[in-house]
Amino acid sequence: MDRVREVKEDINYAYDTLNGIKKSLSGLYEKKDSLKAELKFLIRQHEEQVKQIRVRNAANRRKKPCAICGEMFDYNITWKHIPNICPKCKKKPHSRD
Repeated sequence: MDRVREVKEDINYAYDTLNGIKKSLSGLYEKKDSLKAELKFLIRQHEEQVKQIRVRNAANRRKKPCAICGEMFDYNITWKHIPNICPKCKKKPHSRD
Protein backbone atom coordinates (compact mmCIF):
# COMPACT_ATOMS: atom_id res chain seq x y z
CA MET A 1 0.00 0.00 0.00
CA ASP A 2 2.86 2.38 0.65
CA ARG A 3 4.01 2.04 -2.94
CA VAL A 4 0.50 2.89 -4.22
CA ARG A 5 0.40 5.99 -1.97
CA GLU A 6 3.84 7.07 -3.24
CA VAL A 7 2.74 6.71 -6.85
CA LYS A 8 -0.47 8.69 -6.13
CA GLU A 9 1.57 11.44 -4.47
CA ASP A 10 3.93 11.52 -7.46
CA ILE A 11 0.98 11.73 -9.84
CA ASN A 12 -0.61 14.52 -7.78
CA TYR A 13 2.70 16.39 -7.68
CA ALA A 14 3.10 16.00 -11.44
CA TYR A 15 -0.50 17.16 -11.95
CA ASP A 16 0.02 20.22 -9.74
CA THR A 17 3.27 21.01 -11.53
CA LEU A 18 1.53 20.69 -14.90
CA ASN A 19 -1.27 23.02 -13.76
CA GLY A 20 1.31 25.55 -12.59
CA ILE A 21 3.03 25.39 -15.96
CA LYS A 22 -0.30 25.83 -17.74
CA LYS A 23 -1.07 28.92 -15.64
CA SER A 24 2.36 30.34 -16.37
CA LEU A 25 1.95 29.73 -20.08
CA SER A 26 -1.51 31.25 -20.02
CA GLY A 27 -0.11 34.35 -18.34
CA LEU A 28 2.69 34.52 -20.89
CA TYR A 29 0.23 34.26 -23.79
CA GLU A 30 -1.86 37.06 -22.29
CA LYS A 31 1.28 39.17 -21.85
CA LYS A 32 2.32 38.42 -25.45
CA ASP A 33 -1.09 39.51 -26.75
CA SER A 34 -0.94 42.65 -24.66
CA LEU A 35 2.54 43.53 -25.91
CA LYS A 36 1.50 42.76 -29.48
CA ALA A 37 -1.45 45.16 -29.21
CA GLU A 38 0.77 47.83 -27.66
CA LEU A 39 3.33 47.39 -30.45
CA LYS A 40 0.62 47.74 -33.11
CA PHE A 41 -0.58 50.94 -31.41
CA LEU A 42 2.96 52.35 -31.29
CA ILE A 43 3.55 51.47 -34.95
CA ARG A 44 0.31 53.22 -35.96
CA GLN A 45 1.27 56.24 -33.87
CA HIS A 46 4.73 56.36 -35.49
CA GLU A 47 3.24 56.02 -38.98
CA GLU A 48 0.90 58.93 -38.22
CA GLN A 49 3.83 61.07 -37.05
CA VAL A 50 5.79 60.22 -40.20
CA LYS A 51 2.74 61.10 -42.29
CA GLN A 52 2.46 64.49 -40.55
CA ILE A 53 6.14 65.20 -41.11
CA ARG A 54 5.82 64.30 -44.81
CA VAL A 55 2.81 66.60 -45.18
CA ARG A 56 4.70 69.40 -43.42
CA ASN A 57 7.77 68.84 -45.60
CA ALA A 58 5.64 68.76 -48.75
CA ALA A 59 4.14 72.11 -47.80
CA ASN A 60 7.67 73.56 -47.61
CA ARG A 61 8.73 72.23 -51.03
CA ARG A 62 9.00 74.57 -54.00
CA LYS A 63 10.33 74.32 -57.56
CA LYS A 64 12.71 76.63 -59.34
CA PRO A 65 14.67 76.54 -62.61
CA CYS A 66 18.35 75.61 -62.67
CA ALA A 67 20.64 78.55 -63.47
CA ILE A 68 22.66 76.36 -65.86
CA CYS A 69 20.28 74.00 -67.67
CA GLY A 70 16.91 75.57 -66.88
CA GLU A 71 15.44 72.28 -65.63
CA MET A 72 13.03 72.63 -62.70
CA PHE A 73 14.18 71.13 -59.40
CA ASP A 74 12.77 70.94 -55.89
CA TYR A 75 14.07 72.76 -52.85
CA ASN A 76 12.83 73.27 -49.32
CA ILE A 77 12.05 76.82 -48.21
CA THR A 78 13.38 76.06 -44.73
CA TRP A 79 16.91 75.37 -46.02
CA LYS A 80 19.45 78.00 -45.01
CA HIS A 81 20.96 77.99 -48.49
CA ILE A 82 18.55 77.77 -51.43
CA PRO A 83 20.46 76.29 -54.39
CA ASN A 84 20.51 77.92 -57.83
CA ILE A 85 21.85 74.83 -59.58
CA CYS A 86 20.02 71.52 -59.92
CA PRO A 87 21.58 68.32 -58.50
CA LYS A 88 22.42 67.00 -61.99
CA CYS A 89 24.41 70.12 -62.92
CA LYS A 90 26.02 70.16 -59.49
CA LYS A 91 27.47 66.70 -60.18
CA LYS A 92 28.97 67.80 -63.51
CA PRO A 93 32.62 68.92 -63.32
CA HIS A 94 32.00 72.31 -64.98
CA SER A 95 29.54 73.48 -62.31
CA ARG A 96 32.07 73.30 -59.47
CA ASP A 97 33.95 76.42 -60.65
